Amino acid sequence: MNKLMFKLCTVLLLHRGPLQELSLSLPILRSFPAQIDQILLFIQEKCSIKSLTITVESRYWRRIFPFRKNYKGYKLPKRLFSFSQLKVLRLCCCQFTSYPVSFECFSMLTVLELRNVIFEGCGKVWSFTCPLLSALTLVQCGRGGLFKLPRIVIEAPKLCRFHFHGTFSSLQLNNTPFLKTAILHKEFTFSLDRKIKDNPSDFLKFWGGLAAVESLSVSGYLYQYLRIGNSQAIDLSPLPMLRHMKLDRVCLNSKSIACSVLLMIKRSPNLQQIAISDGNNVSKHELSRLTRVEVKRLKGIKHETAFLEWLLSSSPALESMEIQLEEKLSAAEKVLILTELNGFQRASTRARIIVE
Repeated sequence: MNKLMFKLCTVLLLHRGPLQELSLSLPILRSFPAQIDQILLFIQEKCSIKSLTITVESRYWRRIFPFRKNYKGYKLPKRLFSFSQLKVLRLCCCQFTSYPVSFECFSMLTVLELRNVIFEGCGKVWSFTCPLLSALTLVQCGRGGLFKLPRIVIEAPKLCRFHFHGTFSSLQLNNTPFLKTAILHKEFTFSLDRKIKDNPSDFLKFWGGLAAVESLSVSGYLYQYLRIGNSQAIDLSPLPMLRHMKLDRVCLNSKSIACSVLLMIKRSPNLQQIAISDGNNVSKHELSRLTRVEVKRLKGIKHETAFLEWLLSSSPALESMEIQLEEKLSAAEKVLILTELNGFQRASTRARIIVE
């Protein structure tokens, strides 16, 4: 590998033309940082690089949570921020260390992807202010400690796609009117989650930044922020543009999470497609004591009937399901809904569906 790095450095030094794209994929770092520093110095002098990818691969690191003390990665030199002409920047298993990190200098950046990147000693606030940024990915990034959670501020007027997987103390989406796709996975962070849950104003501001989203994928502990305790719901702003919703790892046998799911659906008036993945094998759990279900103003849309199908198949003691249909439905629509409901498998032989 040392010989390969030497040859790579030699080829780059002999290169006379412009260099627009460079992708480095390396195994566990030992003696390579010096060579990478030399390569970055070379492309800095070229002033022509448009796309840069640095990936430090290890089959072991893929299983290591990046906040552990034994986590190591390539320490990025400060000169990286002089690459103002970059349009694409992808970093995996790297570190920013002991200097303020701001992406404002990347005025041409359109794609930024950070995976398992540590911001060690770089402050509590991560600012992503990029006027041309259209795609942002932050996966398992941290501040070098389990309880050192970042405050993430994103101001990208042309942002179209946002993928986040990790932890945060607060997450702000400012000036993102064209954000169409959001993939959000929140990790559990002990007492801090309770603090945010008890004071959800930051989360409400973040949710307001999703107003233009058409496709939303949610998983992890993000559901917890949608409820205060088990009864009082927070006032979410509607998502009028949302068409597709994917809810992964949902524990429907939790009352608060089930209410959170219903709240998100209620705040999405133009929803066309919803996919729910059970995180705790809820379909295998029986509602052994449920005997009566009452549903009012049923419209017969897909996620409503899917929920009723699950209730019928999971309630061996169910005696009656009383349904009041929406008055504005036509006679033909009511017949179709009744036909669909009667076709659902029932765990209870005594279960009757009564439609008004």
